[in-house]
Amino acid sequence: MPIANAEPSAAYTACRQLVEKQAALHLKKADKVQHKYDARLQKIVRSAFKDSGDFASSDHRLLDSIERIKRWHRLVQARDAYVEQAIERHLQLEKNDGSDLRCQNRSPTLYTFDNYLYHYERTLKLVEGDIEARIDLEYIQPDEGLVIIAYNASTLTHEVKINRQGAIGGNIQFEPYWRGEYFRVMRAKAGTYNWHQINRKSGDYRSLYKLENLDLKFEVQAGKLNYAGVFMFDVKPGGYYSASLKDRLVITLAALEQRYPDLLDQYEVANGLNPDDRFTEYYLSEKRLASAAGGMDNNE
Repeated sequence: MPIANAEPSAAYTACRQLVEKQAALHLKKADKVQHKYDARLQKIVRSAFKDSGDFASSDHRLLDSIERIKRWHRLVQARDAYVEQAIERHLQLEKNDGSDLRCQNRSPTLYTFDNYLYHYERTLKLVEGDIEARIDLEYIQPDEGLVIIAYNASTLTHEVKINRQGAIGGNIQFEPYWRGEYFRVMRAKAGTYNWHQINRKSGDYRSLYKLENLDLKFEVQAGKLNYAGVFMFDVKPGGYYSASLKDRLVITLAALEQRYPDLLDQYEVANGLNPDDRFTEYYLSEKRLASAAGGMDNNE
């Protein structure tokens, strides 16, 4: 019969001490990663406002956009999930008799903490990359426009190239997020662009998917925010693949409004997928009217 308030076994006590040590190490590593991210981000933002006499009174529009990117990536929730909650779960040792304790094999716990740290650091890097890309939009040149790149693939891909036709230079190149997703606004020189190729690698194995003969074109107009459709890429068994540009204007603009509503206020939207389109202006006009009346607001 169990004895009430029995002292924990020596095995339990030793296990508890080991897990606490591992948890403390995880917290220390996570804090170090966080501090490095904070320092880099501070440097990036200060550099963007290097011509401002007083950083505290700098362009609040851009600062608001930076905070919105953090919220969109759920940065606070990522810290909680990969650090605080991860530690809490591993400190929950239920058995006092020392049997079936996770610390009997130390490697899985360390591997789990390392995996949490990888995902946390990756989230910070994604946020940092999006913030750098957003700041870069402030340096748009007279011969450039902004283009919305929306990309979705059924598999992990590593490098995507979009060529500007009839010109040397000015091409677009990016590396998709995990699971082959990508959504970002970029600066691009005015002209006609064609999705060119996708690179994929797995260990030492590399695959190259050529797209230039598929007629996946869009236009970029200088001084405008250009919608370029949603690029869809699918790899099938046997190495067969398909690629297409889908017209998902409403979905794309809704995503844009959540992340960069200031760009919609600042720039005229051009439909680079269908230059003769009249629906874009109609949709935005109706949305502005509805927002003014209090019927629509997707900014948060």
